[in-house]
Amino acid sequence: MTDHGRGMTMVLAAAVCFGLCPLFAGLAMSDGVSPVTATVARFSIPLAFLLPWFRLRRGDGGEALRMAALGAVNGIGVLLYFRALDAVPAATVVTIYYTYPAFAAAVGWALFGRRPTARGLVAVALVIVGAAVGLGPERLSSGAVGAIAGAFVAPLAFSLIIHYLAAPWRPMPLLARVTSCLLGTLLALVPLALHDVAPGVETPSLAAAGALLALGVLTALLP
Repeated sequence: MTDHGRGMTMVLAAAVCFGLCPLFAGLAMSDGVSPVTATVARFSIPLAFLLPWFRLRRGDGGEALRMAALGAVNGIGVLLYFRALDAVPAATVVTIYYTYPAFAAAVGWALFGRRPTARGLVAVALVIVGAAVGLGPERLSSGAVGAIAGAFVAPLAFSLIIHYLAAPWRPMPLLARVTSCLLGTLLALVPLALHDVAPGVETPSLAAAGALLALGVLTALLP
């Protein structure tokens, strides 16, 4: 297999693993795990694996802080995404997440000066039409509006990260960049997780623990 073929195989495998995120998050939360615990598990497992190799060069501090800030925004977005998964049908929430191409076009144009091409605008229009069909008023209950609104933070945060990684302000080794992002994510989430812990909370079942492990390894670390 050529380098191109191996690269495409890895991209496809990563996409499949990433796409399993709602499945394992839903399994964990259906077994009593809170959305914030599921979010912390998803990001702490890859961080624990990468942290021993984390090194910053002289001059990397500013870039590390920017990546940590993006990670914090992404962590809050994923938390709201998981809370929506816990409140409304998964198909609705996944539809929201995959509006990120439209967000990417808007963020790129508004914040990074990247005008979308005509073909890109057509793609955005198709995304919006598809989301409108999938999120019609008949699918929304009054109690789900808040959860659905919060779920839109995740594709917005993902779009910010995509654009910044495409053209960062300063060069930085990829491993240090990813680890800085994960550190920012956990710094934002851990206070929420500590607030979420209440006396008498039961230890997750074996099935829930397995779902959390898969959430961290299959949907985050491997991709």
